[in-house]
Amino acid sequence: MITEEKRKQIKIKLKSGYPAGELKNELLQLGYLEAEIDEAFNLSTKTESVKSSNTNYQTFTLIGSCLLITGIAINSTNTFLKKYAIPLIIIGSLFLIIPLVIKARKKDE
Repeated sequence: MITEEKRKQIKIKLKSGYPAGELKNELLQLGYLEAEIDEAFNLSTKTESVKSSNTNYQTFTLIGSCLLITGIAINSTNTFLKKYAIPLIIIGSLFLIIPLVIKARKKDE
């Protein structure tokens, strides 16, 4: 059975770019079963998938906030750019709402 410490080592090696095939061969030589190795690899992949998903939400939030703030700032000035203020505010608001809608749909499933 692969211990939690060994799983952490596998995750670190995979993140550092160590070839998965070589790592799997090493673990097989150490006497681990192929099913255990596959499970350990899948767990580390799932963790990365969740982190990637959260990063996408953060990206939407960052872009939405920047667009919203820019739109509000332009709207408060009296320049030729004022015609772009409302579209920026709308698009920024949509970028902030999209992650909330996606999370709500995932909860329903």
